[in-house]
Amino acid sequence: MKTRVKGRFATGQCDAWKNITKTSIVASMLNVEYKALDISAKAKNAENLLEIVVNEIKYCRDVLETVVVAWCTDSSGESLKMRRLLRERFPWIVTVACWAHQLNLVVSDYLKLKLPHIRVVDQALEVIKWFNNHSRALGLLKEKMMEKLAKVYALILPVITRWTSHFLSCRRLLRIENAMRTLVLDSRDQLIVCAGDKVELKAKATEILDLISEPSFWRNLAEIEKSLRPLAIATYATEANNARLDIVLLTLGHLYHIFSSLEYDAAARETIRKSLEKRWKQADQEVFVLAVLFNPYLRRKAFNPDNALFTEASLWGMVDRCFRRMFPSPEYAPPDYEMRRAFTDYLTGLGTFSDEAMSLELLKRMADAEKSFVDLVSVWRSCWTPGKTTGPEGLVVLAMRILSIVPNSAATERLFSLMGTIHTDRRNRLDAGRVRKMALVKGDINTQWPAKERKKRHTYECSTTASASSAAVSSTTTSESAAPPANSDASSGPGRTADSEWDTPLITSFSAVADELSHEAEEHDNATRSLSSQPLVPGSSTGDGAAATTSSSAPVGAALHGRERLLLCNLFLKPSDPHFVQLSSYCAGFWQQAEASLDVESDLQEVLMSEPPVSSEL
Repeated sequence: MKTRVKGRFATGQCDAWKNITKTSIVASMLNVEYKALDISAKAKNAENLLEIVVNEIKYCRDVLETVVVAWCTDSSGESLKMRRLLRERFPWIVTVACWAHQLNLVVSDYLKLKLPHIRVVDQALEVIKWFNNHSRALGLLKEKMMEKLAKVYALILPVITRWTSHFLSCRRLLRIENAMRTLVLDSRDQLIVCAGDKVELKAKATEILDLISEPSFWRNLAEIEKSLRPLAIATYATEANNARLDIVLLTLGHLYHIFSSLEYDAAARETIRKSLEKRWKQADQEVFVLAVLFNPYLRRKAFNPDNALFTEASLWGMVDRCFRRMFPSPEYAPPDYEMRRAFTDYLTGLGTFSDEAMSLELLKRMADAEKSFVDLVSVWRSCWTPGKTTGPEGLVVLAMRILSIVPNSAATERLFSLMGTIHTDRRNRLDAGRVRKMALVKGDINTQWPAKERKKRHTYECSTTASASSAAVSSTTTSESAAPPANSDASSGPGRTADSEWDTPLITSFSAVADELSHEAEEHDNATRSLSSQPLVPGSSTGDGAAATTSSSAPVGAALHGRERLLLCNLFLKPSDPHFVQLSSYCAGFWQQAEASLDVESDLQEVLMSEPPVSSEL
């Protein structure tokens, strides 16, 4: 293990969870150049969390000999405070929010809207629950699905601890719309009998069947499915173990472009764009911008050429500030003239940093052949003389450091999910340390020998040839929570949301979803306002003084000033730009992979049976 991770760049991440015995566990994972790792458990507050994180950083430095360059958490109040304290203690460590969770907060802002196509989802959940609670009616529906679709699909009831289940639930109902409406037309009386003999039960059945027969119900459901789909795909793009900062920023820009289209409801467009700007404002913006810049396939090509932020002088200012922050003096020499010349060569694609010298086309063909994505850290490492941080090597090591950052805590969520399948009601006497060890063994087995019948997710994970740059170790400690709050008993599941304070995994109504997510978003925003600190360096954008959240871009040809330059609407190329096609092509690569992963997620739970079900006739 140590030989595989020694000297490599790592991103730490942590989150909290309560197991079946109500023991509070704070797990930490270490992602070493796109492969992941786990840690400890104590009562969840910022001070204890900081102590845990600092100890893990020391362990990684002294024992594993990795270079921790960033730390990622969810956006709960204590996590925000911990990130602030960590940044004050170790200014060279980049602290980032989990961007899969941030996109869930964008969904929460969307759900606050009181639009007809949002309110209709409560009715959709009532339809799902009614069929699931009446076995004979469900049997009739299965027969009709087999007749119409040649498959029987599960009715997905959204789980609040899954980031994409709301979208999957809507899509599933739309997929079986024909079968369901035909069933109501053909067997209405039989379905009402399935409800029982009581008048109120028959009245409820009649209400559900009338709803299914109403065309507006399906139109509104299709509208919300259309709005949630890009956000669900973006969640998959940002929750992968090798999601990078440039992927996150390009995803935000792509979402902004999507929700500028007139095909979406005007209120939804405006709300989602404002929410994206708000989440982007709270990020360490210069580091994200440099991540896109240090992507050798893009360099400056993705950015708006009319934005003065992307002149060579302005970009060098960002590089200079970030280098001084991540490589502080006197231990490291500040940027020198040779590094400045190397930066110019990189921007113009000359010398050591030309496409040919970096073998970009060859690496792209190799990655395509393996259905993988190019490991950009390895691309830059090929230009590096180990141990040197001056001259051109200073630019290289800065690029490697930034591109190695993984801005999500999804690996921790997956660990909790795996631990939840091991530490069950029947096995509740297992201690957390043993559960962790069993989870690591089980996870390693699943990685090396995946089940053949299970479809593999086509996420843009690095190829297995890069496994030498992976890691997966840590420790887990526990402490009993002293009278934990009633609302802190979160249950875990695959894709569990980053905050573990939700205690109801099954959704009773869509209004409840909106209320829960809105409450979480408000807590996050309040915590951000109360805990925000001054920028770490002149010109950085981590405090409240960052870009305003207005969603309107400057008129074509107008000069951009100050904070306007960092707005999402002004960062990237406009569709009218001739280079926009190249940017769209690059974004399409990871977007299509994330979309395929979303489809696979649905397929894994989609088909219940391939043979005709036993007749459920009365």
